[in-house]
Amino acid sequence: MNIAVTTRFLKKPLEGVGQHIYHMLLHMISRHPEISWHLIADHQYPVLPKNPAITYHSIGIPARHPILWQRWYEYSLPKLLTKLRPDAIWYPDGFLSLKAMTPSVLTIHDLAYLHLPEASIKSHLGYLKRKMPIQVQKADHIAAVSRFTQLDIVTSFNCPATKIDITYNDVDARFQPVSDTEQSRFRDTHTNGRPFFLYLGSIHPRKNVDTLINAFELYCMKHPSDICLVLAGRWAWKSKKTQQLIRQSSVGDKIIILPNIDQQVYELVGSALAMVYLSLFEGFGMPILEAMRSGVAVITSRESAMSEVAGDAAIYVNPRDIENVTQAMYRIRSQPHLRQALIRAGLKQSSRFSWKYSSEILFLNLLKVARLDS
Repeated sequence: MNIAVTTRFLKKPLEGVGQHIYHMLLHMISRHPEISWHLIADHQYPVLPKNPAITYHSIGIPARHPILWQRWYEYSLPKLLTKLRPDAIWYPDGFLSLKAMTPSVLTIHDLAYLHLPEASIKSHLGYLKRKMPIQVQKADHIAAVSRFTQLDIVTSFNCPATKIDITYNDVDARFQPVSDTEQSRFRDTHTNGRPFFLYLGSIHPRKNVDTLINAFELYCMKHPSDICLVLAGRWAWKSKKTQQLIRQSSVGDKIIILPNIDQQVYELVGSALAMVYLSLFEGFGMPILEAMRSGVAVITSRESAMSEVAGDAAIYVNPRDIENVTQAMYRIRSQPHLRQALIRAGLKQSSRFSWKYSSEILFLNLLKVARLDS
């Protein structure tokens, strides 16, 4: 059997969608060595371990604009698929070819563009509004990364629920509790020994980092201490406003930016006092799970899928209410018993998620659409 996979997001540093592709593929390939895997991208970046079952294909030019998406998905990709003739194709990043005739499974991570259009680039928004309803209809089967996203697809596109399976994310196994010695070493290197609240992820309007900065400033005014705030992630679209906010903040010297910490991300998360994740919309919210798996308390909101991921292992806040966020930060710092209870609950909650289980659901659906499941 031959399976094709579009892997435009499978390149370092791996962010949320890239992590999903990487780990799902890693598990499927290791569990099913009899399959030939054709990984198709717009770049040459084989980040997976070497394996004779994998063939890499680089086609077209880097497609990072709707005009180039159109050319890549509706011309370059169908042309290659006609040559390869795979039994099925997995589209793991929410984009699907409307011209390719290969039986398909489409993974949809979220429909943020529908619910938070102001946080999308205008050209991208127009493309998604035109194409997504047709893609949902064209896909032979759909995988959603949360029950929230599954229900959102059903409601938004009148899609039958039976066409959608849930393939939850998990996180890298290296996210685990960090020893006191390792925590001290990390803080000595990066925060001058100070404890810190952490935000991990791209700095983008949808992630609501400005509210976090304002809440941290209010926290420092009300509760003077040595604590600092670490923002770890790349500067993404419309991040100049956030940069200016930090420069103008009265606690700017206590806000530490770590844009390139890929190799130390496990120590970073495990050394935090708490993960503060105030995103306005998520199909999953991997930093929440990374924190729980690392034995770190979580502050987040009930918006979209985040409460589905965190369960009863988080302090929930209104992500638009600065005072509410500040109060949650104070509770984490001033109530060690609460923090420890959240850590215990988080370790238990995080055990619900498994790449092995989700990848097997996906693989069975690829067999099903290829009609090779009998």
